[in-house]
This record gives sequence, C-alpha cells and structure tokens, in this order.
Amino acid sequence: MDDLNEFLDAKRSQFEAARSQREKDGVNPTYTMRLRVRVGDRFNVEGLTHSMTIGGRVVVLSARNPGRPLKDAEWVVLKSEFEGLDDAIAFGNDLQTSLAVAAARRRRGIDVGHKNKATSKTSEDIKNMFFRKGIAMLDDVHGVTVYPNDMATTVIGGEAHMIALLAPTLLSEEVATLIPEIQRIDEKHRNAILMLNAAALNNEPLAKLAFAVAAVEMLANVSSWSPSQKKAIEALKESVLSHPDLDSDEANMIGAALDRLHNQGVNEACRKLIMGLGLEVLLKPWSKFYSKRSSIFHGSKPAIDADLVSYSDEALILCSRIVLAAVGRQLPRAASDIENLFPTPIPAG
Repeated sequence: MDDLNEFLDAKRSQFEAARSQREKDGVNPTYTMRLRVRVGDRFNVEGLTHSMTIGGRVVVLSARNPGRPLKDAEWVVLKSEFEGLDDAIAFGNDLQTSLAVAAARRRRGIDVGHKNKATSKTSEDIKNMFFRKGIAMLDDVHGVTVYPNDMATTVIGGEAHMIALLAPTLLSEEVATLIPEIQRIDEKHRNAILMLNAAALNNEPLAKLAFAVAAVEMLANVSSWSPSQKKAIEALKESVLSHPDLDSDEANMIGAALDRLHNQGVNEACRKLIMGLGLEVLLKPWSKFYSKRSSIFHGSKPAIDADLVSYSDEALILCSRIVLAAVGRQLPRAASDIENLFPTPIPAG
C-alpha cells in the first residue's frame, strides 16, 4: 500500500547508501521482509518456529520475542528473504492483506496492523550511530518492514501479554490461495476486512458489535434522494409548516428534521448493498440486528442483556458474510463457501 511505500522510502536512501558501499566491496545484499501481527488465538505449535510456503516463498513464523514458544506468543512475526527490496515490499503488502482476509474468513482475531506504525521507537541519532557501525536498529513496526541482511539487525520493542490455540496451516493454506490475486482488493474493502478482524479480536461484546456493523456500513454507498423524492420531502415540509394542529415551535422542529434528510439513511444504504450482492435472504436478519443495535447504542435498550454476548457473535457472522461477499466481487476466493463458513443467523427477538 502507499503507506508502506512511504514508510520504507524514508529508509530506502539509507539502505541504498549502504548497498552502494557494499557493492563496491563486492557484496550484493539481500533483504528480509518482516510482518508483525497480534493474534487472538495462539498457534498450537510447541516449537519456536513454523515454516510454510506461501506464494512460492518460504515464510517462517516465530514469536516476536526470540526464544518464546509459538504457543505462548500473542505477538508473532512472519519473515521471508528476498534478493530485491522492491520484491520484498510487494510481497509484504500482499501477505499482510491476504492474512487479514484469511483471518476474517475463519473468524480468527488477527490484527495485521494499519499504516505500519511502530509501537516502540528509538532515537534517529542513536540509530544512525549504530548504522555507521554496520548495525541496523529497527523500530518495532506493527505490520510490515523490510531490512537488509548484510548487516547486523536488532528490533527495539517489547511485548504485552491470552488462551485458545490455532493451527498455523489453517491460515497458511487460506493465505496461499488468496495471495496470487490479493492486489485486486481496493483500500475501502481492505479497511472493511480490518474492521472484521478487530471485531473478531475483541472480547467486549459492544466493541465487537460496533466493529462488525461498521465494516458493513463502510461498504454501503449512502446516496442522495432522487429528484422526485426530494420534491416529496419539500411538499411534506410545506404541509407540516402549515398544519393547523401544530404551533410554530412544533412545526419548525419537524421542518428542521426534514431539512436534515439530505441523503438516504445508512441502514437503507446497507440494505441496498445486501440486495446488490444477491443476499436478499439476509435482509430480515439484518433489519432485526440493525434495529436492536440502534436501540443499544442510542440508549433506548439496556446494553446489559443476558444475550448480548451471543448477539454480538451472531452479528459478526452476519456482517462477515456480507463483507466477504462484497470483497468477493474483487477477489472471488474471499467469498468461496461463505454459506457454510457463516450460516445465516436467526436473530432473537
């Protein structure tokens, strides 16, 4: 993505200067792509590393903290080596997005990072001092970074402290099928996938519900009323302002509310999205979920219902099916078998 390229461009000149010097010395550097992510369900691997082949590349999975077994790690890194910097950047982009889509399809909470921000940083002066000595001190980026292999490297950062276990192959097989065409996904659909990941990663029901529904809303195109609809709204306003049973304050209050109807509502836009995807079977569950969600977040219904946990889980299933169907228009593999992966929930009440 552009954010990753901007991030790496800041380091490119530094790396290129070092490479030029090493080429003069007869050394051709290679590069390592590093993707750091946070997992909700930890991997069921007793050892320190797990190797897999994705997109024709060997990718090694390990804990963020060296020496920690994978089954104990909440933060993990995926690494792969490349002969060229640009190839490493491109693969890192594709791997990051593919992993996000794979996690969403499997309802596994994985935070792949957004805009590749460092969670801990070291002074540039200190880094430059070590760089001149042939040591690259790297910020601990949550997401993708790339660094040269012909110098010593160290990542500056730490790890916070969760337990369910996940087989790495469950995701690596998904990623391998997604990565060849992952660049078809645009930024808006990628961000909707990241919202689903955030929902799956969050154990708080209200947060899970908010993230899941927002993922669908992000893809809904809120459009203006048609000319005839606008004309009808104006006629309604005129009727209200001249209504004999309303005093001026009451009439003006309703008129002001009608003035705010510049666009169709978000829920209506979501319904259009669902119908456009050919998912009419989901319209009734969606209407019930959205109505209950609005009642909770607008304060007309207590947010302490006994069924709130199951409700948020069912909302995630429903929203995942809608979002992945939308992503499937750009990347068909993302929507494969979604009827079985996300069976239509039957909302209560």
